[in-house]
Amino acid sequence: MLIAEPPDLRDPEAALPLAERAVELCEGKKSAILDTLALAYHQAGRNDEAVETQTRSLALLSRQAAADLTYGANLVRYLL
Repeated sequence: MLIAEPPDLRDPEAALPLAERAVELCEGKKSAILDTLALAYHQAGRNDEAVETQTRSLALLSRQAAADLTYGANLVRYLL
């Protein structure tokens, strides 16, 4: 609904409630789902909400990346 080709098949207004529900189901803890919601907001012309949601997505991604680095460092430590 958001990235369909050709573009005239896209329907951000229909995608919005689905993306909002997905965020509810993951309790706002999945950066990829927040990214999708941000895209839906942007395509629907709700840019302030898009920026706020994408900012939340990036914050989660940063925390996840930090955890990934920690887990990777643990793996290296275990291998040594």
